Amino acid sequence: MRMRALITGGTGYIGTAVASELVASGMHVTVLGQRERPYAEASLDTELLVADIRDREVLTRVVTEGHFDTIVHLAGLARTRESFNKPLDYYETNVGGTVNLLRAIEAVPADAPAPSIIYGSSTLVYGSRYVGAVSETAAPEPESPYAETKEAVERLLVAQANTGSLAGTILRIFNVAGGVNGVCDTDPTRIIPTLMRAAAESIPVNLIGRGVSVRDFVHPADVATAFRAAITAARPGACPIYNVGSGTGTRIIDALHCLEEVAGVQLEIEHTPQEGVPPSLIADITAAGRDLEWEPARSDIRTIISDAWPCWPRNQES
Repeated sequence: MRMRALITGGTGYIGTAVASELVASGMHVTVLGQRERPYAEASLDTELLVADIRDREVLTRVVTEGHFDTIVHLAGLARTRESFNKPLDYYETNVGGTVNLLRAIEAVPADAPAPSIIYGSSTLVYGSRYVGAVSETAAPEPESPYAETKEAVERLLVAQANTGSLAGTILRIFNVAGGVNGVCDTDPTRIIPTLMRAAAESIPVNLIGRGVSVRDFVHPADVATAFRAAITAARPGACPIYNVGSGTGTRIIDALHCLEEVAGVQLEIEHTPQEGVPPSLIADITAAGRDLEWEPARSDIRTIISDAWPCWPRNQES
């Protein structure tokens, strides 16, 4: 019998990649989002439900009637700067929505197996004080309401798993970038989309410092295979945490030059002071390799840029 998976937030950038991977692996996938699928070019053989995770009644009906084996939980608000102005919205959606999801799982009849939860957390829970490779044993130091909600959900899932009633896994995802199924990230608050927008629209790039800060970029296709591996490994009473990244670092200026080569452009650079930005943050992915038998296959910066650039909206229109 085919496994049945529910993906909350499945109409988003990462959700689309995960849905594609799970469908390809033979699962029956239901996608839950607040809007119709925004990526027509990434149409998949999935069932789409339009709903809000803040609506406990609807969410409970979806989960109890869906007979899901696993839930990939990606739904939530995800903009750091916005979270400082809207902390209540972030806690209500990210933490409250997860409480609703766990209550929905509790409502699954006792004679039916409860679904596991694979949660997409963020590298931002580590904060900016760590330098170099960071492992999951590092103490979280969230520095925004958004990051605080991600850590709060992590703690909640671990506590619920400790009761024995939940099988869970937490994936701390580093900087996702790249294209998959004709879709790339267009969020202007993130590094690679900012560079690609500048290249597509011939506008200056605002570079922090000299662009020598090092970041760990991971391809959405690799993120998707990590979720598939986590689904297979999930066990009741446990909720381990794993980093999902490339395991290597790329300087921002090197990512910029790579884009210039791929796109055939020369970007105009404007520099701003480097304040409060960690000089280097890289994922230690040893645990994911050991426990999930997972490793990134497409997360070198040239592959990431080469896959993302053709998917940029303006390029697809031309």
